[in-house]
Amino acid sequence: MLGEAALIALSAGILGTLMGLQGVLSGQRLDKLLFGLELSVAPTAAADPGGMGDGVRGDAGRGPRRRLVRLARRQPRELLGAVKG
Repeated sequence: MLGEAALIALSAGILGTLMGLQGVLSGQRLDKLLFGLELSVAPTAAADPGGMGDGVRGDAGRGPRRRLVRLARRQPRELLGAVKG
């Protein structure tokens, strides 16, 4: 459960970063074509992984940990009886 949450959080961070960069680049191109403005953005290499790491730790750490603690407190008989299907 923790591995799945970490993988989802990591892929969401990467995808969100790339989508943000693509949005900035397309906005710059539109500004140049429509208004003649030459704007430039230089994303920092340290800020993006740092922010993404904070998000991964927060998303993958808090949610599943609570569920795992709740499951660990239950007896095996209780868990087996909860299966539906």
